[in-house]
Parts: sequence; C-alpha cells; structure tokens
Amino acid sequence: MLLILFFLSQIKDVVYKNLQGPSSTEVAITLNWSRSVSCTGLLLQSVLLKSAVTGKNVSSTCINAHGAAIGVVQPAPCFQDIDH
Repeated sequence: MLLILFFLSQIKDVVYKNLQGPSSTEVAITLNWSRSVSCTGLLLQSVLLKSAVTGKNVSSTCINAHGAAIGVVQPAPCFQDIDH
C-alpha cells in the first residue's frame, strides 16, 4: 500500500486510521505538500505497512506535513513536528 498526497492548497485535519498491508516500494508513506502551503493536523492511527519483499524495510517521507501518530504506526511517521 502506498499513500501519496500532493496538494497545492491548504489541507488540515486529515485522519488515516486502521490501514495495513504490503508496500511494493521502499517508501510506503509519502506525504508531500507545497513548500509554501503546509498540511496541518494530520493523524496517523494504527497504520501498519510492511514491505511486500520478505526481510526488506519500508520508510516514510514528508514535505511540509505536520501532525501526530497514535498507536502502532509503521513505518515511523516523518512529520516535521510531531504533536503528542
């Protein structure tokens, strides 16, 4: 499973909850916003993404994404600032 978001307008208060499955790419979570317009209030809750290839790790990447993680979130969130 691969999450890719590209926005040019401001987005806020988005929740990704109870997601699980394999990722066919090394970067399983991509949250990218314009450098001039950020996304705030993101929440990742109970997200478990693993590589489709046994033994491989997956990662996340973010640009101008701000939010929090609750429960098990794998790969680890990459928010610029993590709200607790």
